[in-house]
Amino acid sequence: MANKQYAKNIIANWAAFLTYVVVGLVLSPYVVKSLGSVQYGLWTLIMSLTGYYGFLDLGIQGGVGHYVSRYLASKQFDRLNNIVNTALTLMGSIGALIIGISFAVSFYFTRFFNVDAADETSVRLALVIIGLSVAAKFPFGVFQAMLVSSARYDIVSGISVVCRVSGAGAMIYSLTNGHGIVTLSLITAAMQTVEGLALLIMALRIVPQVRLRFFHFDRETFKESWNFGAFNFLINLFSQISTSLGPIVIGRMLDPVAVAHYSIGSNLLP
Repeated sequence: MANKQYAKNIIANWAAFLTYVVVGLVLSPYVVKSLGSVQYGLWTLIMSLTGYYGFLDLGIQGGVGHYVSRYLASKQFDRLNNIVNTALTLMGSIGALIIGISFAVSFYFTRFFNVDAADETSVRLALVIIGLSVAAKFPFGVFQAMLVSSARYDIVSGISVVCRVSGAGAMIYSLTNGHGIVTLSLITAAMQTVEGLALLIMALRIVPQVRLRFFHFDRETFKESWNFGAFNFLINLFSQISTSLGPIVIGRMLDPVAVAHYSIGSNLLP
């Protein structure tokens, strides 16, 4: 039974990887052509900047996955519920913080990158929408960690593939009909929300021992999770800097058109 599940996980992960590659190869040129260099450069800047919100995870999600698998194996269901609900409270609080940050960033973004007045409204709105979706993604990440710790990569990858393909189709349709970055941000937020809700439903089915308790927080449980996840936090920090800093620096020193050209080239690299 275990070998069968391992095989399903491997196939699902490879299917997800190939889907991401194909979707990227098909979608990226279409988005560039439809939006134009300026709008695509702004879209790249928005996604790069909001990607830094992930730093606020603090490695907690990795810690949740580690301890969920441990407490499930040892049948310590009280501690299992403690770690899950503490993480949910913490991630929800961080999500609320991100919402506030998003509004502040939307105001200063247009000044920092010298955005044209004609694009200011759409850029600010897109930033807020993406910020809201990232904020919701934080608590949903706890449920993803539960599935991963239960070795159900097939479920996580399956949900991700469906949402990725659906989102790509919706983006192509919207761009064909002349919509811009605000619509792209709405589609992105919608797909991330659907993905998060699907993860929630499946996680509670796979790990029925979990009983959700809102606003539950245990300081010792947080310390335990942070001690394990701190190293993951550093890995994610340097990885995000290496992948997202380029567009931000170019956007500040040059203009969105230069960001678009840089992004097109960098996306071709492994």
